[in-house]
Amino acid sequence: MKKLLSIMLVLTMLLSISITAFAAETGSITITNATYGQTYNLYKFFDATYAADSQGKPLLDSDGNPIVSYTIDTSNKFFDAMFGSGQNDYFDYDANTGAVTKKGSASDKDVIAYLDGLAAAATPDESILAESDTVVFNDLATGYYLIDRDVTSTVTITTNMPDVSIIDKNQIPGSNFDKVILSDDGETDSDFANIGDEIA
Repeated sequence: MKKLLSIMLVLTMLLSISITAFAAETGSITITNATYGQTYNLYKFFDATYAADSQGKPLLDSDGNPIVSYTIDTSNKFFDAMFGSGQNDYFDYDANTGAVTKKGSASDKDVIAYLDGLAAAATPDESILAESDTVVFNDLATGYYLIDRDVTSTVTITTNMPDVSIIDKNQIPGSNFDKVILSDDGETDSDFANIGDEIA
């Protein structure tokens, strides 16, 4: 009986919440552990709107993630390549509402490769040269973004809700890691470590 009452209480609370679609005017994406001297390129693929309560607080799904819906306008620079032919192996598009949803058969790996290929042939919306270990893209409309790095194949896809922080886990030689290689004779100037060398 107590369990049934608890379920009814939850249902009552859910029904009493005023659910609205909310899109922040602007947001940001912060990249930490950025590689010094590398250029980070930003591409926006979709507009994003998230479900919120009457106070504007995002509603979460059963996994604790914000409930987000995506749309694309026909003026978007990626629209023709993605939906111009009417056939897309990775996303479904509703011409009446502009809504975009990922196909259930499309793996995340394949989607990333597909979007990365489209971005490679396009001009970035914004590019920032990393002059420290932090790169910040500010004043971004809420959306679905891809970020890549010049020279490397590092790709990150994220939705700013409205502010998000991501970690670049793919440092390359020459970045500003403050590490030295220790040997029996002390520090070395070598850029390479052998198996068994101590790095401090």
